[in-house]
Amino acid sequence: MEFAEDDNVIQALSAKRTDQALHVRILPWRSCRSDRFLDAQNFDCASVALSVDLVSVPYQEPWRRLLGEGLDHLPSGPFKSRAVHIAGVHIDPDGAWMMQVARNLLDPIDGFLRNATHLIHDRDPLFTQAWTTILATGGVDCVPIPAKSPNCNPYAERVVRTVRSECLDHFVIFGERHLRHLLRECFAHYHSERYHQGIGSRLILPPPAPAADNATLGAVRCRSRLGGQLNFYLREAA
Repeated sequence: MEFAEDDNVIQALSAKRTDQALHVRILPWRSCRSDRFLDAQNFDCASVALSVDLVSVPYQEPWRRLLGEGLDHLPSGPFKSRAVHIAGVHIDPDGAWMMQVARNLLDPIDGFLRNATHLIHDRDPLFTQAWTTILATGGVDCVPIPAKSPNCNPYAERVVRTVRSECLDHFVIFGERHLRHLLRECFAHYHSERYHQGIGSRLILPPPAPAADNATLGAVRCRSRLGGQLNFYLREAA
């Protein structure tokens, strides 16, 4: 038996064997581009692929040691619309909580994954076999990305970076209620007040067009959220 002398080669071989055991089709490159990874999955025109990521948020609270070390929120969103849904906020999430989140996402009336066919996520231990089984019952096929390759899940990772840099990094979070308020305001701004270059510098949820398009334009106004941390400028009708 021949052994590889390079540690990187050994790690790559180990990762390849692990992925084969899990029956996951991935590219052999650990640093592959996201478009090449998605092309390798052979999504057809009827596929509706979404991505998901877990985010740990540190917070300050008198009973911090009793409550845990962080709050996790679970954003997920489709590729084309760039809309984001917060699947849940929980202190010290575990497998049971993730199973309930999966059931909520598959709700036939308002579940965020009710029309999805694939869900891309990383290899966090919270994405258990039970999580995969529940989603499979709803027709959603889980697609884990290669280990240590966040670039293969660029949409979810970009949302996480945006939320951190534009909102969460500027506040001292005192608990779950405070975090929920910050996320609610942040994603209200993200969907209806923040222009996105990835969809042609448009709003994800644009406001309805005015009934009288020949009305006189008024002054430019500024709408602020979270004490001026998030701002949106618009010209209102006179």
